[in-house]
Order: sequence, then C-alpha cells, then structure tokens
Amino acid sequence: MADAISVIATLPGRIGAISLTVEMLVLASFYHFCRIPARRALIAGLAPLCRRYHCKGTIIVAAEGINANLSGERTAIEEILQYLKTQWHFEPSVLSRLPITHHPFKRLKIKYRNEIITMKQPLTVPSAGAGKKLSAPEWNNVIADPQVLTLDVRNRFESNIGNFNGAMTANVDNFSHFPRFADRLMSSGILYKRRIALYCTGGIRCEKAAQYIAERWTGDIYQLHGGIIHYFNHIAPLHSRWQGDCFVFDDRIQLHHCSIAPPLQQV
Repeated sequence: MADAISVIATLPGRIGAISLTVEMLVLASFYHFCRIPARRALIAGLAPLCRRYHCKGTIIVAAEGINANLSGERTAIEEILQYLKTQWHFEPSVLSRLPITHHPFKRLKIKYRNEIITMKQPLTVPSAGAGKKLSAPEWNNVIADPQVLTLDVRNRFESNIGNFNGAMTANVDNFSHFPRFADRLMSSGILYKRRIALYCTGGIRCEKAAQYIAERWTGDIYQLHGGIIHYFNHIAPLHSRWQGDCFVFDDRIQLHHCSIAPPLQQV
C-alpha cells in the first residue's frame, strides 16, 4: 500500500512484535474560483463519494466556486481530488495536504451557499492578477519594507490571537464588513505611494479582498500565498515574523508555528 505507515508494536510479556499497517490520515484544504452552473449536480456527485470514504469536514459550493477542508485517508482524498479534476475540470488555486493523527472535524458537511467566502459584494470572480502571490520567504522580504502596509483581513477575534509583526488589522466582526473598512482605508491617504500586503488563514479571503481593492485602487497589491498555514509550513520558527497563535475553524482551535507538521504537498 503506497500511502500507508507500518507500525511495529511489542506487547508486554510476549516475545516478538506485531506489524500493523495504518492508512495515513491527511487534512486537505483547497479552493477554486470558477463559474459553476450545475451546483446541485456537483454536490450530488461529491456527497456519496465523501461518505463512501468516511471523510469529514466542510465543502462549500457556490456559483463562484468551491471551498473545502476535508480530513480522511490519503488515498480517499486523492480520489476526491481526481473526481473534481476529471469530472469538473477543477484545478485548486491553493492545495495543501497535512499529515494528521485524528480527524479535526466531527462530521461531513456539504453546503450550497451564495458565496464560498461571504463578502456580500457583487465582485467578479477573483482573477489571478488581482494581487501578486508571494511565497513565505518572499513575504518576509516584502513586509520588511517600511513602504509596505501589511494588512490582516481576518476578523478582530482572530487577529487578537496572533498576527504578523507590525500588521494593521481590519478590526471587523466578520469578513462581510471588510469592504467598509477597505473603503475608509483607501480614502484616508494612508496608502499614498505605498504598497499593500494582505494575509489571512488559508488565502481565500485575500483573493476577494485583493479583488475588491484592485477594482478601486491602482497601487501594488501582494497576497501571502496559501495564507498563514502555508507560512507556518515553509518558514522555520527561527525566521518567523509571526507572533502568537493562529485560530482555525476546526477542533484544533489554535495552531502555534512550531505545532505544524511538514506538508505532504502544497501548491
């Protein structure tokens, strides 16, 4: 079995060992912005597939795309990703697979929503050029520039738990309030002759935030590719510019930089 771990266990009072083969559990997070006209058909195909493989987590489907956080055996996750690729031609904008020891979700939820991340704005589907995606090392270099405004687009509860050194926080209750904050920021003069660097937990909120700002402001916009989770995976704690913990929307609740295992794959 290609995606399995062999565990050797020695029982007390017995000679020898028992070899067990345990399928590796992974947490897969991905999203993809695209027009999905047949949303109910997508859900009808995904639901039995996820249940067959006993996956847990949340999948949100909307006219603008798909957003998913799933835990399951690695082979099961690959089957689901392959289904989305072959049947629906989805190539995730961001995809991470992290090894885990147990399911961080209690059950499977597949939802149809108006948006895959709620902003309540009539935006075009976020384009690849709205903000320049930065790798974790590139991010460290960019936010060190005093002419760059680092902006946390998450809500105030998340920002209070942890943030990048020197970052401005949106200080909103939820992401649907971000446009009002962005409008005040762009009209304040703070961004005059400056660049802006956006970050969030997994990258998806930055896609919409960058699109909203780009439609109203002509300056340079950067995004942390894959968000804080990607950063934790690709920057050693010694070189981290992060302070505090990162809130996540599952049973793990908060993550510390040192607590993240290396990714199996992330694009």
